[in-house]
Amino acid sequence: MDEMFAPDEIPSFEPRSFLRREDHRLITGAGRFVADLAPPETVHLAFVRSAEAHARITAIDTTAVDRASVVGVFTAEDLDLADIPGDSIAAAAPGFLRPHLAHEKVRYVGEPIAVVAARSAASAVDAADLVWVDYQPLPAVVDPRQSVEDKVIIHETAGTNVVHRSDLEVGEMREDHEVVAEITVTNQRLAPNPIEPLVILAVPADDGGLTVYISHQRPHGVQARLSELIPMDRRKLHVIVPDVGGAFGMKGMTYPEHTVTAAIALRLGQPVMWAEKRREHLSGGTHGRGSVHRVKLMGSGEGRIQHAEIEILADVGAYPHNGTGIPNFSRLVALGLYDIASVSLRTTAVVTNAAPTGSYRGAGRPEAAYAIERAVDAFARAADLDPVEVRLTNFIPTEALPHRTPTGALYDSGDYAQ
Repeated sequence: MDEMFAPDEIPSFEPRSFLRREDHRLITGAGRFVADLAPPETVHLAFVRSAEAHARITAIDTTAVDRASVVGVFTAEDLDLADIPGDSIAAAAPGFLRPHLAHEKVRYVGEPIAVVAARSAASAVDAADLVWVDYQPLPAVVDPRQSVEDKVIIHETAGTNVVHRSDLEVGEMREDHEVVAEITVTNQRLAPNPIEPLVILAVPADDGGLTVYISHQRPHGVQARLSELIPMDRRKLHVIVPDVGGAFGMKGMTYPEHTVTAAIALRLGQPVMWAEKRREHLSGGTHGRGSVHRVKLMGSGEGRIQHAEIEILADVGAYPHNGTGIPNFSRLVALGLYDIASVSLRTTAVVTNAAPTGSYRGAGRPEAAYAIERAVDAFARAADLDPVEVRLTNFIPTEALPHRTPTGALYDSGDYAQ
């Protein structure tokens, strides 16, 4: 993809304060969120979700769903939507496509299997409980350190659990370092948990067009992805983002439920809304973090760090939604603010039988900062030195700025000792 700007042409804003415009409206209860916009005739969706982490689907029985309030029950076969490709990095690894609704197999607890459309949200939830799914359980793997061994293959078409791997070697590693310190740190998974979870309202037009109201961070991205997946003429798809009740990165992606909602709205010719429930968000929504960093620092007895050996193992969940790119951000800033000239670094992204991971508040950078700072503390202890003095010894000096680290991060200003 072509860049919009050359690196030295990136525009900047005038350094002045801007008054917030939305505060008075929000604190006086005048905010307008997606759920506030649903017209009375709106059809509501509830998804039937997997209760198994890894299993084959042997049957889906919807015959018990026979209620006047139910408009329809849809499975993958009914909607016939194309599978979702992974992010740009995962797309280079064939075999990891994500279905909108699971068919043949489920790969994490909370994965959508079917969806009920009803005239009220409560009716949709009640009817979804009547859909019966029969499973043949399979061995599951939820630890990325086990997944990388490929003993349990999650995507047979891929033949491996490794979605992406990259290696970086800069400088030469010596064998005579006086001080060696090694740590392994885990950034556990977490749920972003905004006040307003995912929500979408799709309103079809008489001319075959569609207006989508969505709580999101990237409306143009939604327009591009939905028009590709439904599919439909992009010029007839209008995306509107009203007030958003928190996002934290996880609303920067287009989810299977978004496409399903839009597709059902076009099929029924009625407004259709899906609002994620808190339990859905916690168990099956896109999670943040989920990585294991091993950092080994080597250097002199005076506290100078001369070489770093780093391994970053990222758990992208059952499908490489957009989590595959996160370890690349970790790699970029893996050395922190330290002037370390020699580095050996490997990043690996693997699938597991857990909800997909994605962007969340810093997207890989906080994980890297945590790992390198813990490693510097360990190096100071091994050298029997004050960790503050070790940091002062190894900071990128102000006179060396601008400075590009061996991992590619450009530091253009700062006085880190201060």
